[in-house]
Amino acid sequence: MKTSTAIEKKFKSQNIYQSLFDSASEGLLIFNGAGKILLNNKFCENLFEYTIDELNSLSVHHLLPPDEKDENILKLEKFKQKANERRNDNSQLDLWGITKNGKQFPIEVSVSLIEDEEEPIYLAIIRDSTIRRQTDYALRREKETAQQYLDVAGNMFLVINPDESVGLINQKGCEILGFKDIEIVGENWFDNYVPIKNRESQRDLFRNHFSGKVQAPDKFESPIINANGEERLILWHTSDLHDTEGNLNAILRSGVDITKQKEVERKLHQLNSELEARVEMRTRELEESQKLYRLIARNFPNGTINVFDRDLNYVFVEGRELFVNGITSDMLVGTSYLKRLPKDIALDIVDRLKEVFNGRNCTFQIEHNNNVYELNAVALYDVMGVINQILVVEQNITQQKRVEEELQKTVEKEKELNALKSRFVSMASHEFRTPLGTILSSVSLVEKYTSQEHAERRKKHIERIKSSVGNLTNILNDFLSLDKLETGNIKVNKSEFSYPELAENVCEEMYSICKSGQRIHYEHKGQASSVNMDRQMARNILINLLSNAIKYSDEDQHILVQSYFKNQKLYLKVKDEGMGIPKEEQKHLFERFFRANNASNIQGTGLGLNIVKKYTELLKGTIKFESKEGEGTTFTLSFPQ
Repeated sequence: MKTSTAIEKKFKSQNIYQSLFDSASEGLLIFNGAGKILLNNKFCENLFEYTIDELNSLSVHHLLPPDEKDENILKLEKFKQKANERRNDNSQLDLWGITKNGKQFPIEVSVSLIEDEEEPIYLAIIRDSTIRRQTDYALRREKETAQQYLDVAGNMFLVINPDESVGLINQKGCEILGFKDIEIVGENWFDNYVPIKNRESQRDLFRNHFSGKVQAPDKFESPIINANGEERLILWHTSDLHDTEGNLNAILRSGVDITKQKEVERKLHQLNSELEARVEMRTRELEESQKLYRLIARNFPNGTINVFDRDLNYVFVEGRELFVNGITSDMLVGTSYLKRLPKDIALDIVDRLKEVFNGRNCTFQIEHNNNVYELNAVALYDVMGVINQILVVEQNITQQKRVEEELQKTVEKEKELNALKSRFVSMASHEFRTPLGTILSSVSLVEKYTSQEHAERRKKHIERIKSSVGNLTNILNDFLSLDKLETGNIKVNKSEFSYPELAENVCEEMYSICKSGQRIHYEHKGQASSVNMDRQMARNILINLLSNAIKYSDEDQHILVQSYFKNQKLYLKVKDEGMGIPKEEQKHLFERFFRANNASNIQGTGLGLNIVKKYTELLKGTIKFESKEGEGTTFTLSFPQ
């Protein structure tokens, strides 16, 4: 009987094998039937944090956590049994290992019999499976998340593998088919869920698409069979799924059940056909009665006189308005009034006219093709006192409405002009008086500080003068910009430039007017940076937004500037932590000379945001904002590229 020491000497005597054994990139461990460790390599030492001598004095069971040792020993014994029977199925054992310091970690172990003449000797190959298990867990979570997204979708989603089996189906698909997902996944799609009459054609299309012979349509209609044997018509949208090397490995189909929709369309077509038949019959019956009405109404000015039956078909129509639009009464009689109505107001008009058949006359106005019509509708009673027809007099009052609107606009403009004058006078008197007063007082004091020891005081007042002049210059610049914008003297001059570079330069320039502790943070997301727009307008927009953010924020508060590209648009976001805009005043934010009540003590003309909005409109962009009083304001602008 060979002893464990003899086995150990046998292995150590073979230097070349010992070198291979020690340099292996996996843990190699040789143990006997009792579990005593006979040999191990360097990888095992590092993996379990023992020295060679320490490992050789242990049993393999010492490398397993105490709380899971019994279960792990049972698994290990089963693997040893397989090895004894020479049934190596290349499977791996997932266990938990424990280091000398008590740290537990996942391992993969495979066991094989290497010596069984007198005493069974086993070779265990050990790998650290931490990364593999983390990857498996992440992939499993990713798949579960994808499945959740599919399950809440309103459409049916289906993945068909190259062998025609169902690889994935969402909850909506299960509801339409009437099966659980475990009953569907893995089954042949065409054999089980496509009607026999469509099966082969659908299968040929699928196979030819996979082989590259034909390109499957992105959108098509095809029936399926549910659990009750009923056919449901599905509108499919198809997408290809490729592996990491670009090879087609599955088909994704998104479907909508349009069975009911098709049935409704069929019934609507049938009803429309019946309606047209009835119109044709009524036309012949009413031709004689039209002659009398036509003589009376043909010369009705600026409108038409109409008679409708209960289905709102023309019984009679005449008036000069028809000839203005190039229409004759013969073209309309017997047709449905509904077909001439704009869709957006048709229901409202029909409801009003239907009430006239109940004896309630009405007068109302509608707009169509840039014209305004006033409709007076009254009931027409027959000899039996029954209302089967109504008289509707349409009068074109477009010119009258235009005169009224022009008068109203004139009044509104006069009110707006008076309001602007008042606001301008109030703003100008305040904004000009303050810096001019500062300049006057500082000049007076500078005259008194003539000696050398007063140099610092002179410098202080000179800086105040410069600052006040700067404020006046900004006010005048706002007035000039507004004047150019209002008179249309500004033209857009587009050019290619890097927006992040422009934004960074503007942010650096604006640091000079920041309050103590204020910081401007700029970031650009994404790779794209080049834009095609008016550089000066883009610069002025950002300067105005940053100037407001600095002006209406306190010391030590941060200002965030972001830019990014999305859906072929440049997005700009400027966020501050300042005083915010009162909710009830936000509707006036972009008006000229507007100043919020909580900003009345801060210098400003109330023109900056009005100018920003006009620049944005010239660049075909949009501007939005969110603001909460006491928490700050965020402006978001987008510009098409």
